[in-house]
Amino acid sequence: MRFVMVPVPEEHVLEVMAHVARVSTRPPTGEWPAKQWDQDGIDRLVADANDRTRALLGFLAHRGRAGKEVTPREIAAALELERGDVPGILGPLNRQFRKLNRVPLFESRLRTVTSPEGRSEKRRSLTMSKDTARMVRAAIEAVSARTPVEQPVR
Repeated sequence: MRFVMVPVPEEHVLEVMAHVARVSTRPPTGEWPAKQWDQDGIDRLVADANDRTRALLGFLAHRGRAGKEVTPREIAAALELERGDVPGILGPLNRQFRKLNRVPLFESRLRTVTSPEGRSEKRRSLTMSKDTARMVRAAIEAVSARTPVEQPVR
């Protein structure tokens, strides 16, 4: 890559800076903005996912949790993981969303709450829309149907 300095008339500096800012936030490849998910894309993502990632997606996609906020602490407890394991699953998953130029399958929210001791604390929660959850559940069911169940040896 080669950089070239180009003079910009003073009256256009802000316009050029805004354009550079927009271009620099785009993903390096793919279309802009990020694409929405369809069933085929989610099917491929879930089929390629490891068991922990699939379990996390399944937890968020559960009928009773779809559309509701869930904390990483709740996810860790339900999946019998250490609390630090949840970010270790979410990080690679979010990087994969960016690499595929797809919107995230879930929304991550950060809000400030006051602890019982009166301190401000940041609390993260995740939520998956009901439509996305329906597609994720279908993808997980399809993977489960293809995965042979081990039969006990007699």
